[in-house]
Amino acid sequence: MSEINRHKIVAAQMAERYGVDPEIYIRLIEKESKFDKNARGKLDEIGYTQIRPDTGRNPGYGVTPIQDRFDPEDNLRFGAEYLGALVKHYD
Repeated sequence: MSEINRHKIVAAQMAERYGVDPEIYIRLIEKESKFDKNARGKLDEIGYTQIRPDTGRNPGYGVTPIQDRFDPEDNLRFGAEYLGALVKHYD
């Protein structure tokens, strides 16, 4: 199994864990980074879910800060947890 396919499975699991529709979460990642774990944005966004440094350190909404934005699985966890918290907050 390729690394991308394995990470898609992890993404779906994280989405379910944090109350996000897995299909929407995977499509979001495909749009944000094309499942390139090394993707970087113009504002220093990093990884699959394009996490900015300030958001990763202090996300709010009860979300656990990310330790390593370059770690693919922690990036997927953070993205799902943050998106789930936003959906819950804004209902």
